[in-house]
Amino acid sequence: MLTRASTATWALLAPGLGLLLAFVVAPVFLTAWISLNEWSMYTPLSGMTFVGLENFASLFGDRVFNAALRNTLAYAGLCLVLILPLSFLLGQFLYRGLTRGRAALRSVLFVPYMIPTIAVAIIWGYLYSPLYGPLNQVLGAFGVPRQAWLGSVDTALPSLVIFNVWQTLGYYTVLVIAGLTQIPDVYYEAAVIDGANALQRTHHGTLPL
Repeated sequence: MLTRASTATWALLAPGLGLLLAFVVAPVFLTAWISLNEWSMYTPLSGMTFVGLENFASLFGDRVFNAALRNTLAYAGLCLVLILPLSFLLGQFLYRGLTRGRAALRSVLFVPYMIPTIAVAIIWGYLYSPLYGPLNQVLGAFGVPRQAWLGSVDTALPSLVIFNVWQTLGYYTVLVIAGLTQIPDVYYEAAVIDGANALQRTHHGTLPL
């Protein structure tokens, strides 16, 4: 039986839950159901024909899709491998190693994440320009041939990884700093008394906590 308090709670939660169901949960289930049917978006939903997993079999048998999937996984993996250690090292440096200008440097690192993606894309598109981009001009000063960057299959993926790392590194660094602030100093003091060096304190204290 619902009490007055529980009724009021559900009444307050109803608008948010309704929006969540209407715009998140329902579309997810609808998309999953459509994926199991043969259907065109130009026809009504009533015209769908159930085909089971045939769409997925056709998809994973497509050469272009498999290439795109491999590139996506490689992109995500490279970003992860670079962002995690760099954000941890920067977070440690800003939280423990830097005494002055800590807040200013933290803000500078976080600014790229706050800039609209379209503006960042325009700026980096100019930097990566094969004709007049500053990156190629710098390489030319050292006698290195011009690079196509985004226009070459050899450099497009690394170029996108560098762009993403630059834009999101500050965000994850701030998350690391927020995590470091939650670790009591008493653990580090006890580790120092026990003779643990900086690497041991990081490995056995900071990372697990």
